[in-house]
Amino acid sequence: MAKKTNAKERVEKKQNLITTIIACIVLLCVLITGVVVMVVRAQNDANQHIAWHGAFLRYWGGDGENALEILARDFSVGLDEQHEFGTIVSVIEGTQAAQGFEWGIWLNGTRITDRPADQIETKNGDQIIWKIVSIDNGNGN
Repeated sequence: MAKKTNAKERVEKKQNLITTIIACIVLLCVLITGVVVMVVRAQNDANQHIAWHGAFLRYWGGDGENALEILARDFSVGLDEQHEFGTIVSVIEGTQAAQGFEWGIWLNGTRITDRPADQIETKNGDQIIWKIVSIDNGNGN
């Protein structure tokens, strides 16, 4: 003869079912969060080749290319000729430095002030950074 379930057993079964459902929902949320984090990280890794933030730009060098060639290939650039220094970058992607400021360039973390970008030879893996800095501030910070 089959045993009849009493009210207490039915309540326990419902509680077990609810607990199982909640555990599944939590597990699903954790899995979705993990997938989202992996996708965001993958997008960030893909975007690390070039970073443009209005007054800051980072890109990577290439064997046999100078910093200006790479810049002008990937971005709209305004140039000014200065007879005593050569060609200087005055505008990047429509952003021009205000009076008393300039676009400064760094190669592998070192500010380059002794030559224009078209004379800065790069190689694969070199990091080039441009940012707007005060003309009076020699170190660019």
